[in-house]
Amino acid sequence: MKRYHIANEFSDVPGGRYRSDGLFSGQEFREDVLEPLLRVNEPVCFILDGVFGFPISFVDESFAQLQRKYKYLDLLQLFSFVCLEDVSEVHEFETCIRKARTEGINLSCKI
Repeated sequence: MKRYHIANEFSDVPGGRYRSDGLFSGQEFREDVLEPLLRVNEPVCFILDGVFGFPISFVDESFAQLQRKYKYLDLLQLFSFVCLEDVSEVHEFETCIRKARTEGINLSCKI
């Protein structure tokens, strides 16, 4: 299983939803990191520790939007999350992906 440490390999301060919102956006993460990882078709464990919080817009635009785009996949079978600093972060990511899978094209995953 591949491990991807978001703080070390992407940013410890994830940004907003779209590239137009600034650096390290959810859209940038989805297009530049998640979609290439998805093409490899290997399970990935995302380490969430070391990040100064994840805006819900970032989580929704990256992971949830990826699940909406690839509705036929169960991303929670391919992606897992670890956060020793705050276990609720893991719950937030998993909930957002589940909602995207069941609600389809909803534009927000309010938790």
